[in-house]
Amino acid sequence: MKVLFFDHSPVYGGAEQSLFSVLPALKQPIVPVLLVSQESILTAKAQSLNINCRTIKLSPRLMSLSRGRVIKNILNPLLWRDLSRAQQALAETVQKEEIDIVCANTLKAAIILGLCRNKITKPLVWHVRDIVSGLPSAVLWLTGRLSNPKIIAVSRAAARQPALNFSPAAPTVIHNGIDQEKWVFASRQQKPEEIKTKLGIKPGESLIGVFGQLSAWKGQEHAIYALAHLKRRGFLCKLLLAGDAIFAEQGYPESLKKLAGSLNVSGEMIFSGWLENTAPYMAAADIIVHTPVKPEPFGRVLIEAMALGKPVVAIKNGGIPEIIDHGRSGLLLENHQELPFVLERLLCQPAQAKALGDEARRQVQLRFNLSDTAARISDFLMEAGR
Repeated sequence: MKVLFFDHSPVYGGAEQSLFSVLPALKQPIVPVLLVSQESILTAKAQSLNINCRTIKLSPRLMSLSRGRVIKNILNPLLWRDLSRAQQALAETVQKEEIDIVCANTLKAAIILGLCRNKITKPLVWHVRDIVSGLPSAVLWLTGRLSNPKIIAVSRAAARQPALNFSPAAPTVIHNGIDQEKWVFASRQQKPEEIKTKLGIKPGESLIGVFGQLSAWKGQEHAIYALAHLKRRGFLCKLLLAGDAIFAEQGYPESLKKLAGSLNVSGEMIFSGWLENTAPYMAAADIIVHTPVKPEPFGRVLIEAMALGKPVVAIKNGGIPEIIDHGRSGLLLENHQELPFVLERLLCQPAQAKALGDEARRQVQLRFNLSDTAARISDFLMEAGR
């Protein structure tokens, strides 16, 4: 059974990390074929994993069409011309590769495939890794109504969003998983002491880590406000923001640097940029923070940190409470203003931090095992193809 996984993005974000972890672990008789929009890091990774990868050319207009601009362009005849060309190219790929099921790995891929439904008659699956609202939600709902896909959602929170209420059949919730053994091995490619020396962490200083793309909705500014509070209270800390801006948010890192300057914590800030292997940096951190300001569909960075036995502090929204058992495997914030005080308590209570990290590691082993995730996705796809 050949399954075409369509991912429009040329960058290696969270959706792509999750996809590439699953593809090699899918059960037979599933044979994955990856479809991307251009030569990129995705094609290189597919080649390294010996995964058949095909490229489809999408116009710059389609590639740059963000969720917020969908409605504004919906009546643009040039957009529909581009969609028509994409329809033809997708249909030709499905026919040439003898595809049995088509799976969208991103929302934009889902919308493009949905609008191409008259050309592609194979069973359609959406792997929903986002939570949308407003006009983009309406577009997704309408596309789903027209194309009738079967749906995997990465969390109960993602499954409950109104955009997916176009069918009486409830989405199937399959949490992301992680290969803990492989991730721990990756974390040991550099020693924590080496990382801390590289980052300029002095003896006696604590390292707080925030991992993921630098984006306004991820709320990294709240970690900077917390850092300023800790500095005023006399704590010796540095804050690592590990990641970079992608898509249309290239100016966001500069705004974070200006905020740090205004709070007099520029000297305590570390902007690493994009890291090919974040695991050693995560292993070097004392606490991991995750404070998105919009509902987080899942929070892959949390299970990565937990797999390394790190205490995690995260806002209570979206799918995050499905990952963290408050007070046992991590700490949940009711609001962002609690963050500095929670960090202060954890820094003063290293025994509690260790206990949280130990239980977090155990929870990942039990509940977020990659082999279980891949097996459930495989079963879902085989059922969808019947």
